Amino acid sequence: MKKFISVICVVLIVVLSFSAVNAAESVSFALDDCECKSNRLFSVDMVAKSSSKLSAAMFEFSYDKDMFMFKDIKTDGAKIVYNDNGSTIKADFLCASGKDINNGEVIFTLTFKALKSGTGYIDFKTYDCVNSSAEFIDAGKCTSAKIVVSKTASENSDQKDKQGNSKKSENGDDKNGSKSSRENKGGDSSDFDDLGILNSIDDKSTRFLIIGIAIGVSVIAIAFIGYFAAKRVIKKKTQISKSTDNNDTNSDNEKSSE
Repeated sequence: MKKFISVICVVLIVVLSFSAVNAAESVSFALDDCECKSNRLFSVDMVAKSSSKLSAAMFEFSYDKDMFMFKDIKTDGAKIVYNDNGSTIKADFLCASGKDINNGEVIFTLTFKALKSGTGYIDFKTYDCVNSSAEFIDAGKCTSAKIVVSKTASENSDQKDKQGNSKKSENGDDKNGSKSSRENKGGDSSDFDDLGILNSIDDKSTRFLIIGIAIGVSVIAIAFIGYFAAKRVIKKKTQISKSTDNNDTNSDNEKSSE
């Protein structure tokens, strides 16, 4: 009986040790959640965690193409190769020396553009994970990113205009309706999104500030032009006055000599 119990204990120890080794050799991945506005660029980090250093891994991303537009993937201290085939994005992460992800580290960052407001997800799967000893390790938990996209100030204004026009049409006050404020202004602040600038142009205070600066510059320019013009007229009058005085002096000298 004692011998049987000893055998069972040995088997349990071996099983538990094997499980612990397997657990230590797995790697988990998670994409950070994000909140942004529509027609804006946003980035999500891929965070990896494992007791082993990560040297390579392959990823395949999927998402709602009507809601998000893929831009690029960037990494620091490693190499990333990716291909966007229109339906999915396939990416290969490579780090020859192995990246230390024991405490959970960002291995690369994906950048997208939000096309419309709402809530969407960026899903992915991973395979062929390799540690710094060139050994395959299991892919553990993979957590997708939740992206919450809110409307911009201009879109909210457009929606209010459309609601107002709809009410007017229902009341018979305005059968044809009217164009939205964006259409009347003939512009869209999203033209600047790919450059990552002027994302707050929809704010009325920003527009007023830009108009104020333009008016101030114009006033200063007009003041300088007036100043130089007045200075030139005064200089010309001074020259004419000196010329007249010289002529009078010469005339008096001629009379005195006669």
